[in-house]
Amino acid sequence: MKLATLDIDSFKSLAPILSQRRDEKLCIDNAQLGGADLSGITIRDVYFASGNFDEADFTGAHLHNVEFEGTFLCGAVFDNAELEDILFYDIQAYGVVFRNSTFTRTQFQGSNLSKSLFQAVTIHDVSFGPDSVNHFTTLAGAVFTDFDVRSVSFAGATYNHSTTFPSGFLPQRVKGLIQAE
Repeated sequence: MKLATLDIDSFKSLAPILSQRRDEKLCIDNAQLGGADLSGITIRDVYFASGNFDEADFTGAHLHNVEFEGTFLCGAVFDNAELEDILFYDIQAYGVVFRNSTFTRTQFQGSNLSKSLFQAVTIHDVSFGPDSVNHFTTLAGAVFTDFDVRSVSFAGATYNHSTTFPSGFLPQRVKGLIQAE
């Protein structure tokens, strides 16, 4: 099923449908949910293409088998969120906040995560890498604090002098993590 151009009210009316498991992903094009309060929502088996989620509040949200492609998530907040089997592909997520969230099998491919915050997150099999045309994931100025980075792959990501990693983490020793100017 494919849905096009959803506003906040239309999206919220779909909440019972979005939380159901299904055999194939529901495709939603051009969702316009900037600034939406999506706290506590459960979203399963959904593909979002070219939408706007800037400054959306995903506090306490449960996302399972969800893809965001070519979407905007700048300033979005994912506090205490659960993200499982998630693909962030070619997204613009400048300043997104992930605090006390759990990531399981989550990929950031060819995405801009500049100045984003990853604080006290639980990580299981997460990667920051390139997309299919080799655009790297940008971590310029991102802050990674209070979590174990051992189950994270940074191959195909870039960082800069203002990127903050956990104490003891040496980015120059990580294969495929590239320091940008």
